[in-house]
Amino acid sequence: MPEFVEARLRLQRASDHVADVNARLIAFLEKHPPKRRVRKDPDTGNWAIAFYNIGVPDPMIGVVTGEAVHSARAALDYAVGELIAANTRQWPSDKVKFGFPICSEVSEYRLARKGKLKGIPKDARAVIKDLQPCNDWRRKLRPQARFVLERLHRLDIEEKHRRLHRLACGIVLYSVVYRTGKETNRIQINRFVSLTPNDETTVCVLPVASSDPKPEVKLDFDFEVCFDNPSISRDAEVLAELRAIIQEVDRVLTRLEPSLP
Repeated sequence: MPEFVEARLRLQRASDHVADVNARLIAFLEKHPPKRRVRKDPDTGNWAIAFYNIGVPDPMIGVVTGEAVHSARAALDYAVGELIAANTRQWPSDKVKFGFPICSEVSEYRLARKGKLKGIPKDARAVIKDLQPCNDWRRKLRPQARFVLERLHRLDIEEKHRRLHRLACGIVLYSVVYRTGKETNRIQINRFVSLTPNDETTVCVLPVASSDPKPEVKLDFDFEVCFDNPSISRDAEVLAELRAIIQEVDRVLTRLEPSLP
């Protein structure tokens, strides 16, 4: 089966940027490993678990993240260009504003398809229509959700026209096991907690008064570097979000490639 050439190269470049982000995150965590301690909570007087030694993520991670997002978004536009070239036997001229529309509203898509998809095969046009967030069957079940292509589109707009992606640190705290004397207790939590750089952040207040002996604690958690802006991806773990985007773009290209001659 034929494959896209330039679109696949752009997607590969996005994957290279993701690998760079991963390496930079590893270096950041080696320099600023998160630490925790049990301390007295000033508000309740109970024992509480706090994290500290939280650094500010290297701003260059945000820069490379933006480059990964942009390359992934460009891969979709390149795919449309290659489809037009295969169908018309010539690459679109500079006057042709082709591109892969990503629309959350049906009316927005109807307007975008007229110019951006002119010249592509009918079967490819049908696939692109089906892939639109506004036509996703899950929209009825989750009307407030923002699916991967929507997040990709928004992240790319932010990176190109507004500001660098800001990153923040946080943890997903799943559970806490604490022991007081001979008694062992477990608290199921499963929530995200944003951590304050260069300060202590209380993540859990235990139902144990500080007048009692300090409990032994064991946490089940994941430390994450997350998007702080834009709001569409806020608190989303950077690597997981980028890998989801790469996977989704690859899925889109795979669905479109049968339309190539």
